[in-house]
Amino acid sequence: MGFLSKLFGQPGNTRAKVRTAIRSDINITDAISAHVNWKARLENYLNGNSAEELDPMVICRDDQCLLGKWIHGPALTYLNDDDGFYRLRKNHANFHFVAGNVVKKMQENDKAAAYALLNSEYERVSSEIVNDLRDLEQQLADA
Repeated sequence: MGFLSKLFGQPGNTRAKVRTAIRSDINITDAISAHVNWKARLENYLNGNSAEELDPMVICRDDQCLLGKWIHGPALTYLNDDDGFYRLRKNHANFHFVAGNVVKKMQENDKAAAYALLNSEYERVSSEIVNDLRDLEQQLADA
């Protein structure tokens, strides 16, 4: 089931209120861009082309970015018992865990493992986040 699936049985004005509230809380396009941009940030870090001080203990927290703050805050009001929301929440947590591990591997001087993780597990979880967010955007358009 997708996002907002439990709302489809509700009156149209309820769906419209939820859609409006979600869109006022978060810009899904910006959330997608922010997560897509992480790959370039990590690649620059691994290549030594970044001035950023990346801390794996901060990166692994899924409640610090704009999307994470929304997931752990206002989204609970509208999507608390939605299967699609829990998939997004799980995938978002995995995304941050894997991104933090990419940095951790680099800090442990295991550049090969960092690149391997970036090009495998990171790619997978990043795609899942983007797909989840696109699904949410589509559901909002259809609601």
